[in-house]
Amino acid sequence: MESSGGEIEAKLQVRPVLKDGTVPKGMEVGFFFRSDLLEVVACDNWGRAGYVVTPWSGSGHGYSCQMEGVARKAKLVVSDEMAAHAGELQDRINERIKRAEEAAQERKREEVEQKRLQGEAERKQIQKEKKQQRLQEEAVRKRRQQEEAERARKEQLDKKKEELSDKILSAMSDWQLREAKEHNLPPLELVDLGNGVYIPMVFIPEGEFWKRNAVLPFKKFDRCVKVDQPFYMGAFQVTNEQWQSVMGNVPSEFKGSQHPVEQVSHNDACDFINHLNERTGKVFTLPNEDQWEYSCRARSRSRYCFGDSKAELDNYCWYYENSERSTHPVGLKYPNPWGLFDMHGNVWEWCDDDIGACLRRVYRGGNWNISANYCRSAFRYSGSPDRRSSLLGFRLLMTI
Repeated sequence: MESSGGEIEAKLQVRPVLKDGTVPKGMEVGFFFRSDLLEVVACDNWGRAGYVVTPWSGSGHGYSCQMEGVARKAKLVVSDEMAAHAGELQDRINERIKRAEEAAQERKREEVEQKRLQGEAERKQIQKEKKQQRLQEEAVRKRRQQEEAERARKEQLDKKKEELSDKILSAMSDWQLREAKEHNLPPLELVDLGNGVYIPMVFIPEGEFWKRNAVLPFKKFDRCVKVDQPFYMGAFQVTNEQWQSVMGNVPSEFKGSQHPVEQVSHNDACDFINHLNERTGKVFTLPNEDQWEYSCRARSRSRYCFGDSKAELDNYCWYYENSERSTHPVGLKYPNPWGLFDMHGNVWEWCDDDIGACLRRVYRGGNWNISANYCRSAFRYSGSPDRRSSLLGFRLLMTI
């Protein structure tokens, strides 16, 4: 090899280098070729490196190279064998470049797909979060609506309870209220059956009354009857609503919720009471005749709790003259002086007494299909304990 600028006679080994400075793997060759894409690094026979081969300005396969430490150019002679393999090397490099470009494009596509999938996942997550938020907002809205409805229902029930209490308490006598206070008992108990259904029970003090002949209304009083223990009496006859709340059905011919329950036998009434006692933990019974008449008279000695005049009966009960052949909602007429309603009409009321060996059960009061003369406080009737009629219902007594 010459150092003075002549032809370099030494046999060279070359290694292709891409213009970005990287060297393709497995591309070390024993020749080089002209290419605008490549630079060639050459080593001479003595192992001296550092030749950067650039295209020669002349013709043929000549290249110029700048030797390390030499400030002038020398001509590198390329052998025919090396030139013959230039095309093959070019194809191999082009293939490598193509594969590298394809790999880069594949990586780019993967990156784009990954971004797309990531974006899709993010959108789905956002949609999921929005859906959860909507569901939460809907749940909150429904809960608020339920709370508002429950609050409105509670206010309505409280109002109903207050109105019911005021109606009954205002009808009770001062003596009755004083007696309740002396016994340290509430004058009125509202037995709660749930869902706004109450059974109002009125305090009845112990006392006495004169019992009149049931058949002969103009005959003098027979005897004085004492009631030794106070008790609570139902302000109203048992209604369809109360019966359904306990028994789950309505047996009545007249179905209004506040109408008195009828088409119930004495046995049916006792069955209702057993269920009611189990449900409330209280002790309910049917009143006996003395308790019923004592409560009905409310210390009066007249035919009716308000006096003897039939003309006034229309204000106190439903009977043949004003019923239009039907029961009516309880509590629409005037109460007696102790706050008990419909004692003279609407439906007959079963009592707990029987009549001797015949085992017939007594019922008292009047009904919607009977004349005024049979609605008197003293009048009594009886029937088989399994009798059912649209004229027959009952009223509760609660022991203390």
